[in-house]
Amino acid sequence: MKKTSGTKGAAKDIEEMLCCGVAKALALPVETIDPYAPLERWELDSVEVMYLAGQVEKRLGRPVEPSILWGKMSLRALARELTRA
Repeated sequence: MKKTSGTKGAAKDIEEMLCCGVAKALALPVETIDPYAPLERWELDSVEVMYLAGQVEKRLGRPVEPSILWGKMSLRALARELTRA
């Protein structure tokens, strides 16, 4: 099993995956997704949040509470939080 938690590379990987997921969900170019913007800015619906949570779970190999994808945390901060040991 590949160890990814706690590394800057893993956080960047998760951040990029989240940005791509948000862009896909909103039919926007990925370069328009600001990783510093609060998650609430993107107004994701429950289906989109569940999909993103599932993608993160697959990448990290552990459960992720979907509710963490709503709120004032940025995509970058979320990626760092998710990859902490």
